[in-house]
Amino acid sequence: MLSNPEFLAEGTAIQDLTNPDRVLIGGQPTPEGREAIKALCWVYNHWIPAEKIITMNTWSSELSKLVSHSFEKKKKENQPYCGKYEQNG
Repeated sequence: MLSNPEFLAEGTAIQDLTNPDRVLIGGQPTPEGREAIKALCWVYNHWIPAEKIITMNTWSSELSKLVSHSFEKKKKENQPYCGKYEQNG
């Protein structure tokens, strides 16, 4: 079993899919898990540079997605405040 969370944003999903800033692949730290990760990396390597592909265990991959989504939500919530300070500063 692999974890391959997506980081697609509304309005730019196709661009995010074809040119992502990162790809996370999580798997089990077993010989079978490592083989599965290697196979999925091979698929992504057809259009994504290897340095953008990050491999880790399943739990870390899912946690990274949750943290990223939480960060993006907070950033959007605070956007009006940031704009206000930029205008005054």
